Amino acid sequence: MPGIRGVGKTTLLYQAYYYLLNEKHILPNQIIYLSCDDLNNIVDCNIREIVDIYLNNQFNTQLRLLDKEIFLLIDESQYDKNWSMSGKIIYDRSEKIFMVFTGSSALNLEYNADAARRMFKRVVTPLNYNEHLKLKYDYSNINLGNSLVSLILNGEEQNAIKYENEMNRDLINNIKYNFNDWDEYLKYGGFPILARKINFRRLSTNIVDMIEKVVNTDMVAIKNFTFENQTNSNRILRYLALQNAGNLSQNNLAKYLKTSQANVKNILDILEKTHLIFSIEAYGTSSKQYEKNQKILFCNK
Repeated sequence: MPGIRGVGKTTLLYQAYYYLLNEKHILPNQIIYLSCDDLNNIVDCNIREIVDIYLNNQFNTQLRLLDKEIFLLIDESQYDKNWSMSGKIIYDRSEKIFMVFTGSSALNLEYNADAARRMFKRVVTPLNYNEHLKLKYDYSNINLGNSLVSLILNGEEQNAIKYENEMNRDLINNIKYNFNDWDEYLKYGGFPILARKINFRRLSTNIVDMIEKVVNTDMVAIKNFTFENQTNSNRILRYLALQNAGNLSQNNLAKYLKTSQANVKNILDILEKTHLIFSIEAYGTSSKQYEKNQKILFCNK
């Protein structure tokens, strides 16, 4: 489960842990929750070694001989540089271990083809507005979401108008609803923390700190990612923040940074893998997509 920092991946793992423990009545010693971030502050994190030690201490066995079902919940997996290979080896040697890996960028996932063939990847994205309303006000209108998709793809607007009016009426009657909520959502994005009462200056600081940690920690873990390109990444993000959302000319950006277009493309690709930004190709044929610049947007838009 890769995803940008702050979208709730750790919370999802804790919920999975308590679900297994309390609703499925799995024994505590058959559920392993491991934060590679915390472990890395003590020693170099090595997931495979930890699993071997755990199986030996708890069950006096090893991977190939394991006869109990184990649930392995690994948070911040990118702190183990070989996490995807560890997952592949564990998967190949035992059918008894079910693994969930999360990572703020989980970049190795994109580069290890052997591991990619053995996994199901589900990107954890910021909340859409319907999800935001559900979390903050316990309100959702699934019909509106479905009808908006139908409006965009098929031009059927009657139901969309009906459900939009229904949603407006419900929110007006909800005494907890803040009428500045939509503006706040657009400004700060779909991070779950927005569902809590929080000082918005502090929230802005948290978002800036998160971006800096992605660039200064996650991206530098990539092989051959230089300090110069770390600086260029920060400049690209600031450049995007000062532009209206729209087409981005890599040629103009290369001139702005005084670097090559190939290097700009490489940095944008890596920023997209960290989920800080995402790109939208022009609609139409491949030739039309080639002729037009991509639209580059921040993750919360």
